[in-house]
Amino acid sequence: MKGEAMTDQTGAATAYGGFWIRFLAYVVDSLVVFIGCVVIAAAAALAGEIASAIGSLVLLVGPFLYFAGMQASARQATLGKALLGLKVAGAGGDRISFLRSLGRELAKLISAFALMIGFLLAAFTQRKQALHDMVASTVVVRDSPGHVLAALALALAAIAAPFVLVTFLGLGMMAAMLGPMAGAVMEAQPPPRPPAAKVAKPRPSKPAPAPQAKAPAKPRAPAKPAAPAVAVAKELPKPVELPKPAPVAKAPPPPPPPVAKLAPAPVPAPTPPRATPATPFRAGPSVPGPKFNDLMTAVMYRDAAGVQELLAFGKWPDKPDSRGLTPLAVAVMLGDAASAEVLLKAGANPDGARRVALELDDAAMRALLERYRSK
Repeated sequence: MKGEAMTDQTGAATAYGGFWIRFLAYVVDSLVVFIGCVVIAAAAALAGEIASAIGSLVLLVGPFLYFAGMQASARQATLGKALLGLKVAGAGGDRISFLRSLGRELAKLISAFALMIGFLLAAFTQRKQALHDMVASTVVVRDSPGHVLAALALALAAIAAPFVLVTFLGLGMMAAMLGPMAGAVMEAQPPPRPPAAKVAKPRPSKPAPAPQAKAPAKPRAPAKPAAPAVAVAKELPKPVELPKPAPVAKAPPPPPPPVAKLAPAPVPAPTPPRATPATPFRAGPSVPGPKFNDLMTAVMYRDAAGVQELLAFGKWPDKPDSRGLTPLAVAVMLGDAASAEVLLKAGANPDGARRVALELDDAAMRALLERYRSK
């Protein structure tokens, strides 16, 4: 990576930049150009069609103008060369003009021809000149040691940057394409119906048990009359005449036992009337409905007949979903020309879908939209 020192016409020692040090400087400059191109492309894509065309032209010419302008400036080096202490000069060490620097950059196309042999010449020539240096009569000199470690770190970042950017762009594009499709499919699914309430079956009523008649009470036995007590006369010391016994009173006859009254016979419970089954309701003939609930679902399934059927029922052809996409834009995104033409015949606005066709670069779909747009 060290430049070779030699003596020029003035006798001063000049160190030329070798192949590897120039290659490291070119990798660092590639990172600078890559970042600039990404910023310009993103800004042009957001600005519109005219800005996108101008951005494409800048991306094509910009790298040549960067190298030519920086090497023709007072610094005489690009950012990568300046970081490593390199300068681009004429054969006598003088500063080159912008046109000469631009011709040197265009001559790199010749160096790149035939397996980059023109660049490899810088490792073998005496003044470390590549083929484009010989064409433009320029040399790359080593003006100072530079910062090699910082340049190596930037070179590693330059190598990893495209892979990281491509990975994130791929994931972003996949999410942008699958997000609307998944949302439309989820919206197309009908909500779950609540379970039907179970009707409890009526329990059969049991008849009340008939009351039983009580048996009549048994008659009580007549009470036996008690025997009258006989008074015994005590002996008196003096004989006296015994008095005549008083007549014994007869006991009254016992009352007759009460007769038990019979309870009235129980009245049977009335029999409940039998329930008459209701006549089942007979629905009239069903009217056939559309195959899909909305236009977005029919377009997602690419069913042009279903789209025509919904339009016949009076569906609005330009009804957007929650993300602002119309059925015509989704049909263009899916490349379904049949559904797109049915929507256009129904009066759908082709302006929003035309942008999708331009982004997808679908010439057939763009021609279809232009035909209905001109009507």
